[in-house]
Amino acid sequence: YKREVARYTRKNKKKLYENWNGTDHYDNELIKDYLSYNHVHRFYPTIDHKLSVFFGFSNGISAEEIGHLDNLCITKRYLNSIKNKMVESEFLEKLNDIKS
Repeated sequence: YKREVARYTRKNKKKLYENWNGTDHYDNELIKDYLSYNHVHRFYPTIDHKLSVFFGFSNGISAEEIGHLDNLCITKRYLNSIKNKMVESEFLEKLNDIKS
């Protein structure tokens, strides 16, 4: 399942970056200049699945839907790591709690 999601995600990667306005999806920070950082840097922009791969697998959602452009966004590596298996709405709640 993970490999299938990765395959669909790769198909949409170019279009995702072409349509990207340069900001982090979750906190709206301008992060396009962070692409010059090493790919393991915590601020490096990464592709995130708004509905996580784990959620998709657990809920019988097709790999194609999880890897679809509408389910992809760009965020900083460390936010993607914090989000982990959460879906977008859960993560946004957690992020708001952290900021409060």
